[in-house]
Formats: sequence, structure tokens, C-alpha cells
Amino acid sequence: MKRAFTLALTVTVIGSLTVMGFAGTAAASGTASATAVVDQDQTVEQSNTATVNQQVEQQADQQAESGDSGIDIEIDLDLNGDRDVGGRG
Repeated sequence: MKRAFTLALTVTVIGSLTVMGFAGTAAASGTASATAVVDQDQTVEQSNTATVNQQVEQQADQQAESGDSGIDIEIDLDLNGDRDVGGRG
């Protein structure tokens, strides 16, 4: 009885695998088709305008003569390195 049960299970497993194989073959034999269409149009218009109106007027009038400032500066140094700085106005 044990042998008969083993033989029956073996036949069942082989039969189910055969049926699954036929089903897989039938599903795979169909034709597949994929189509993709991309239609793209792009237009870019750009305009940049810059106007610069700049006017610079400069005038400088300087006059200087020696002794005109009224400031006298005296610096006295002695040999020891002491400094005496004085200003008179």
C-alpha cells in the first residue's frame, strides 16, 4: 500500500508540472506590441533691453603755496633718542 501511495503521488506531481508547462508556453506564445510616440515642440523668445545714460562732471580747483597753511611743525631729536614734537599754529 505504501508503494501504491508513493506511485500515485509521483504521477500527480509529474502531471501537474506538465499542465503548468503547457499553460506557461501558451501564455508566452502570444505576441506583444508596444508603441510610444513623443511629439514635442518648444519655442523660446527672449528680448533684453538696457539703456544707460550717465553723465559725470567734475571740477577741482586747488592752489597751494609754500608757507600758506600757517602751521609749523618742529621735531627735535637728541642723541639719547628722546623726542620732542611740537606744533604751533
